[in-house]
Amino acid sequence: MMRTLSRWKAGRAKAEEGPQGFGRRWLSDIACAFSLGGGWFRTLCLLAGLWISEGWQGYVWRFRLVRETTWAKINGVPGKDYAGWCRHYDTLFQTDRRELAADVQTWKRHPRISVLMPVFNPQIDWLEQAIRSVQEQIYPHWELCIADDASTAHGVQALLRRMALQDSRIKLVLREKNGHICAASNSAFDVATGEFIALLDHDDLLAPHALYWVARAALEHPDAGIIYSDEDKIDAHGHRSSPYFKSAFNYDLFLSQNLVSHLGVFRRTLVASVGRFCEGREGSQDYDLALRCMERLQPSQIVHIARVLYHWRVHSNSTSMNMRAKPYAAVAGEAALNAHLQRVGQAGRIRYVGHGYQYLPAARAQDSRVSIIVCIESDMHDLHSVAARLRTSSRQADRDMFWVASPTLSTECVRRLEQQASQMGVRWFGARHGDSMGARVNAAAATADTEMLVLLRGGIRPRHPEWLPRLIAHAARSRVGVTGVRLTDRTGMLIHGGMFMRGSCDLISAHYGLSPQFKGYFGRAVLNQSFHAVSAACIAVRRTLFDSVNGLDGEWTTLRFAVADLCLRLNEQGQRTLWTPDVEMRLGAGRHDEAWHLGAQTANERRDADRWSRRWSEKLGEDLYYNPNLSWEHSHFELAWPPRSQASALFRTAPYHLSPWVATP
Repeated sequence: MMRTLSRWKAGRAKAEEGPQGFGRRWLSDIACAFSLGGGWFRTLCLLAGLWISEGWQGYVWRFRLVRETTWAKINGVPGKDYAGWCRHYDTLFQTDRRELAADVQTWKRHPRISVLMPVFNPQIDWLEQAIRSVQEQIYPHWELCIADDASTAHGVQALLRRMALQDSRIKLVLREKNGHICAASNSAFDVATGEFIALLDHDDLLAPHALYWVARAALEHPDAGIIYSDEDKIDAHGHRSSPYFKSAFNYDLFLSQNLVSHLGVFRRTLVASVGRFCEGREGSQDYDLALRCMERLQPSQIVHIARVLYHWRVHSNSTSMNMRAKPYAAVAGEAALNAHLQRVGQAGRIRYVGHGYQYLPAARAQDSRVSIIVCIESDMHDLHSVAARLRTSSRQADRDMFWVASPTLSTECVRRLEQQASQMGVRWFGARHGDSMGARVNAAAATADTEMLVLLRGGIRPRHPEWLPRLIAHAARSRVGVTGVRLTDRTGMLIHGGMFMRGSCDLISAHYGLSPQFKGYFGRAVLNQSFHAVSAACIAVRRTLFDSVNGLDGEWTTLRFAVADLCLRLNEQGQRTLWTPDVEMRLGAGRHDEAWHLGAQTANERRDADRWSRRWSEKLGEDLYYNPNLSWEHSHFELAWPPRSQASALFRTAPYHLSPWVATP
């Protein structure tokens, strides 16, 4: 029995790495329930629970995952093997090098790139490999500016002198006194003459085509101030792993982690104008520099290259392993982020929380009163129990509550709920306020006299008593339109982590099915970030913004399409959609329509999906918050076979119409 249990636990932990793992984990739950004595009764309970919460689509989705995984193994498809992906799609052959070099010759302008490398006591062979990775660049218009920070390790300065003598493009500064990485970086910057500077650590590697793509990005975006790329890790044996395929510039995610990081490239005059590297920010000096440079740019001047151009060396003293290798880096990052908030006039503070940084926005006095619009969509709901649940879980905010009936409720249920509303003395919005959920929500919002509106479904349960102050504090932030929340089921499994746009007619729920012990792709399941849309389960929006687009479009028959449409219409006005895991809601008992994608299952959903495609198909392209090297098959950031990194998707500017880092009253 114990052997069976341990084998099941080990298999389950391995399975939870991705969506296929989630499907296998669900099947293993059933197998384990039967084998450990639960028998048919326990197995049937699991099957019944899935049917109640997700219907037959839950069965279809899980069995499809298992089928696809098995098919991949039988046919030798590499699947999640990054080494195989690199062999197929990220290996440069001699013909590729010649083609890129020939392309450079056709350019009318060749921006010079200064690679800055501060050096202090590195491993000799890694230092030489780092320098060689610059010398082997396909793009020849570069200079390598090395500043040795008074290294004491044997052979370091001798190697640097020898390589500088052999290559005139290497500029060497030998500092007489150790000043740490910021001072050394400034010494390297002082001898740089390039139009752009690129940052390279003394033991990391540039991909051979790194500077080629940087130069091309600079030519295609002549006003670019910051250029950054995807990255991965490399070990002592040259094995690559852990690729981070990043979002286009995502301001809220950038306040949670250093999204720019490697490879980070900055316009040299911009760096000079902000005072170069700031001494005292050691460990997060590049994060601090990116923050200060960003503040002087428009979103269109920050360019992401959707290719792995930087290989970050994995060793015990590197933050590529974990932040504990350099604990002072987390402190420096926290200081840099809070200094940024002060400079741009945004209230609140940011703290390091282990997996990234958490922004705690300050609440505004004018947002102390909130109108909560509760959507009743199930005959099982009871107003007394829903009101009691929200009342005990929403301290420190005055609430006006409005109740909206779904058109799908039975006549008997509506009669019962209307009686409860009358007994409670609350405002009820039903058939006489419109034929659609959107029209009824608009009627409730028109009656409200508060600046902050919160829309939530009656079947969800707040996980924290401070959920409402947290939610409205985020919704009140500068240039935030709709704010959504983290949504889980009764087991803690993630149901909604923000929505990606897949083509013109579908929305994918990020990290759907992720187990509670995992933080998602590079922490993205637990960090604040921008999306194009969020779930209708719980949102907050300022009344003035809601009214500016005439609220929800009453033509939508389903609430989730209506809310997604509201998000996109506010995006067009320059207001971003924010998803925050600081507020977590849990689905209650009963069936729900939260799925891993915004597909069309019912007749109403099919009508809405067709209308969605007609409205947004010409306006929506590749989702800039997702990466073209990642697959659309599921929502767990799997590798795309093949990637979608065509020229149109390669260089991506920040998807904001207005600068979110500029404070507004």
